[in-house]
Amino acid sequence: MIRINIKYIFSIIAFIFFNVFCFSQTQPRQLKAIRITTPPKINGILDEVIWKDVPVASNFIQYDPINGQPSNFKTEVHVTYDDNALYIGAYLYDTLPAGIFAQFGERDDGNLNADYFSFNINPFCDGQNALIFAVSASGIQVDARVTADVSNEQWDAVWQSGVNINKNGWSVEFKIPWSALRFPANSDKDWDINFWRTQRSTRETSSWNPVDNSNEEMANQMGKLSGIKNIDVPIRLSFMPYVSFYLNNFPHNTPGVKNTTTSYNAGMDLKYGLNESFTLDMTLIPDFGQVQSDEVVLNLTPFEIKYDENRQFFNEGTELFTRADLFYSRRIGSTPINYYNIFNNLDSTQKIIENPNSTQMINATKISGRTKNGTGLGFFNAITSNTYAKISNADNSENKILTQPLTNYNIVVYDKPFLKNSYASFINTNVYYDSYGNMANVSGTEFKLADKRNRWAFMGLGAVSMKFDSSNTTAEPGHKYAIGFGKISGNFKFGISNSQLSDTYDPNDLGYIEYNNDMINDVDISYHIYNPFWKLLNIHNMLTIIQKYRYAPRTQTDFSINYDMVGTFKDHTTVMCNAYYQPFEMYDYYEPRAEGRYLKRTSNWYIAPMFSTDYRKRLACDGQVGYLNAKGGFKDSFWWMLSPRFRVSDRFLIIHEFTHDNEWHDIGFVEADSIIHMGQRDNRRIENTLNLNYSFSKDILLSLKIRHYWITVKYNQLFALQDDGSILPEKVLTTNDYEKYNENFNAFNVDMVFNWQFAPGSSLSMVWKNAIINSDDETKINFIDNFSNTITSDQLNSFSIKLLYYLDYMYLQKKK
Repeated sequence: MIRINIKYIFSIIAFIFFNVFCFSQTQPRQLKAIRITTPPKINGILDEVIWKDVPVASNFIQYDPINGQPSNFKTEVHVTYDDNALYIGAYLYDTLPAGIFAQFGERDDGNLNADYFSFNINPFCDGQNALIFAVSASGIQVDARVTADVSNEQWDAVWQSGVNINKNGWSVEFKIPWSALRFPANSDKDWDINFWRTQRSTRETSSWNPVDNSNEEMANQMGKLSGIKNIDVPIRLSFMPYVSFYLNNFPHNTPGVKNTTTSYNAGMDLKYGLNESFTLDMTLIPDFGQVQSDEVVLNLTPFEIKYDENRQFFNEGTELFTRADLFYSRRIGSTPINYYNIFNNLDSTQKIIENPNSTQMINATKISGRTKNGTGLGFFNAITSNTYAKISNADNSENKILTQPLTNYNIVVYDKPFLKNSYASFINTNVYYDSYGNMANVSGTEFKLADKRNRWAFMGLGAVSMKFDSSNTTAEPGHKYAIGFGKISGNFKFGISNSQLSDTYDPNDLGYIEYNNDMINDVDISYHIYNPFWKLLNIHNMLTIIQKYRYAPRTQTDFSINYDMVGTFKDHTTVMCNAYYQPFEMYDYYEPRAEGRYLKRTSNWYIAPMFSTDYRKRLACDGQVGYLNAKGGFKDSFWWMLSPRFRVSDRFLIIHEFTHDNEWHDIGFVEADSIIHMGQRDNRRIENTLNLNYSFSKDILLSLKIRHYWITVKYNQLFALQDDGSILPEKVLTTNDYEKYNENFNAFNVDMVFNWQFAPGSSLSMVWKNAIINSDDETKINFIDNFSNTITSDQLNSFSIKLLYYLDYMYLQKKK
């Protein structure tokens, strides 16, 4: 068996690291911005005089497919500014303007079948942070914020753009108000900037300042923008008030309970620039009723399901709070901590009238920014109100039970970039439950130390968790750490790492981990060919070897080898393959749901090839097939996925995804009394998702998402878990003894959204949601009958209208 001695491997790190630290980067390109007195009209035509006699950025260099070669297309970019905004105009020449791709879509969709022009900008010049502004040839805006290896596409600024397709290609104009940027006051220092062009017809991506595509860090490969002087930092104050109306219907079929309800909401988001670099974001009485529905699944695992964050406030501008992986925003407004206790503690005479499955957020506040020297500081605070369950007693009296008290969530972050590619950070999270007097506190750090070329890096993170109850009794502290070293750029890359989660580490009041009590040794080796050869445009290969232990007691639990390959052919068909091999028995300490007990799982392997055709074509398709085999028939699995997409026109796109997954002889936990019962089960999962998007214009979009998730779990036999991790069949069992655990689970959702961006930052949205979740023990039903039963089940229908209006203080001042 392979054993990795981290102690001896890390002993060579210092020598390697400091020998490569002296390399330097190629001299960046320079461009001067010119101050103007009359701003251009933002229509994409670029016919004003101001664009004629200003410096030009040209001679773009390919990023892909042939990195380092001159671009095949001529591009010219000009930069001007005045007291109000930064203006960028670009000519994107094309010998075949009729072939310019211009698919419409929703804002922030950077993967449309369209040509794009974009730029990255960083006034602080720290080599790690940048703002990204992009516009497609169809006029769709995209913006994002990058902070040291973390990209946040959900960040939205309010700015203007215009495009024009003409006989020579197309042109684009940007107006970025100074209020949308953060920059040092009264500084004549050059800014980092780079311009990008994506030519969809040839799949060529090029940049003004050359960028090495084998280097994972782009923010330190930017050019220089000079000439911006004497800009007074504006008052950055904006208000986004909203009003919303909801009409909900659910057939309670309960006397005295209405099936149809209405509600009205009003609130506001506020942004205020505390100074030139720091911004206060606040939401008061937020309304998240229109966010996309969760993709609910039946959880057969011992771990909590982690769902995506779809609430805009928690996605926007929170990249600084991701340090050390301690923040899972779905904790705020989640299921009350004592929600399930209500069901467990009822007596036979009591009934639940109301038991909210989420807490109500009162407000949330963020303060974030960077000082003149690039130091990042962040503060986050949110408060949720008391949450009560309402219980009916035998005498028809009612009483309320507190399921979660008023709760305060708090995060403080310090982040210090240095040496262009390196950083060190500190983060603290704190959760306080008011009436209970309980508190959970986690402090962590994360760092990266890289050479100037970002070729080699030494990285790590660590955290300590502590919990206190109302009597000031402190639970045993827990800790985690991860440390690694490797070559992170170039054709050949490698990395070695060691991580550890103690058995008492628990960040889950505001963070997320599936399980603790774990140690991992990891070796990654990869080889990449970035430029075209033979019939391929590029190919990427990675081999990963993982060895796992229990932290306490120190016993090996798993050893696995994983191989991944991704390659793109010259016809832009991409093929992928993932293969996994676990050669030894695995000791699963989590499935039994009992401290110190484990289930022996046999060695297994799987292989899963996948393909994706060229999205430039009207009809394209993604697909995957996979097979898993476990020794002794412990578990076999076969799955396949097919996802065709049809672009009816540049305004209308249809995507359908169908997944079918069969598992045989799966072993999983059933229940525990005097012994732990495991069940052998056959699982079948079918998932259908249909997405329709129609754009009336670049500002008006109608989208429809329909998802049906169906899984049947059929038990064939019950086993008793032995002390040595083996399983023995239960004695004297009838069919009813195990069939009572069968489950037929359905989740059906419809999300239809009409959104009109009628002014910058302002929108009117109308949303219809339909949600059905049902479960029974019928596992022999066919798909048609099951679907018919599902859509005729009790269902929630919700229709809502929400108006959000953006008000900028500077604009109001000018009007005054």
